[in-house]
Amino acid sequence: MGILKHGPFGMTTGKIQNMVSYDLNGKNVFRRIGKTNKKPTVKQLAVRQKMAVVIEFLKHLGPLIEFGFKAQAVAARKSAHNMATSYNTKNATAGEYPEIVMDYSKAMISQGDLMQPIEPQVELLQGKLRFTWQNQPDLEYTNRKDQVMMLAYFPESHDISADVYGALRTAGEDFLPIDNKLQHARIEVYMAFMSSDREHASDTIYLGTING
Repeated sequence: MGILKHGPFGMTTGKIQNMVSYDLNGKNVFRRIGKTNKKPTVKQLAVRQKMAVVIEFLKHLGPLIEFGFKAQAVAARKSAHNMATSYNTKNATAGEYPEIVMDYSKAMISQGDLMQPIEPQVELLQGKLRFTWQNQPDLEYTNRKDQVMMLAYFPESHDISADVYGALRTAGEDFLPIDNKLQHARIEVYMAFMSSDREHASDTIYLGTING
C-alpha cells in the first residue's frame, strides 16, 4: 500500500503493485521490485536453515526473550526477539546444510550484566524440576531482590515449562512444574536471574540435558 504523505500531490511512500517508493535525501524515489530466477547458493540455503531452526526454538519462549534480551534491545534500538535471533543464529547452531540443528548447549535466552547464579544445579523429581544455587549472605540489597528465571525445553515436542517470576536469589532454590506426560522426555534446561523491575538480566546458564 502506498501512502500520500502530503495530500494527492505530495510524496508517496510504500508499495504500489510492483513498484516501491521511498524518501532518499528529500527526493521521492521509485523503483521496480525485481525478481530473480537464480537458484540460492548453498551458503544462502545454510543461512536460511540456521534462521529457521532458531526461530522454531525461540517462537515458544515469548516472555523469556522479551525480559531476557530487553536491556540489549534497548541499547541497540532493536526488538528483543531480533537480538535473540541474531545471537542464537550466529552462536547456537551446529552441523552443515541441509542438516543444521540447534546446539542447545550454546543457546541463550537472556544476556546482561546481572550476576549469574553460583553453583547452579538441577534435578528431576516427579512432576517437577528442582533448581538450586548458592545463597550469598553478603549480597548487595538490589541483588537480593533478583528473581530466578527457569526454562525446561522439550525439543522432541517443542513443549516448554517456564517461569519468569521465580524465587528470590536469596532463596537458593525453586521448583518448576513439568507435565507428567513429559516426565521421561528429553529436557534442555536453562536458568538466569532477572532484576525485580525486569529491566536487567544475567547471561543464561545452561544446566544440561535430562533424559538425553
